[in-house]
Amino acid sequence: IHVAMHTLRAVLDTIKVRAVRLADMGGFDARRRSGVGRFLGPNDISRLPGRELSDILQRQPGVRVQRTDDGSTVIYIRGATECEAELYIDGGYMFNARDLDAWVRPERVAGIEIYSAEMAPPQFRRPLGGCGSVVIWTR
Repeated sequence: IHVAMHTLRAVLDTIKVRAVRLADMGGFDARRRSGVGRFLGPNDISRLPGRELSDILQRQPGVRVQRTDDGSTVIYIRGATECEAELYIDGGYMFNARDLDAWVRPERVAGIEIYSAEMAPPQFRRPLGGCGSVVIWTR
């Protein structure tokens, strides 16, 4: 038994496992083809200058980024009125999402969807929310 255990130890080596979650962008391409909203895919994002995700969003029509005194970032959607955007990351609504740059790095973004209040699909619209949405999909 001692010889068998020694042989087994010699065969086994350290195994490193690296898991990468691919974004399930839940219909991104179908929504993009519908022509409703603004869409940025990985190629679009890689061509835009900016060290922070808010830098990229700020360059989009209908979007305004405001940095507050406490260092957080607020995203606004301009439409008939201007209001704070509802933020979704990988399909999930983010409550009080005011530190986007700390949560998502631009190199981790697989896609972005931007909707006015009137155009947001039901899955990206909060009941009684009344504002537009920014949907970010990560790699």
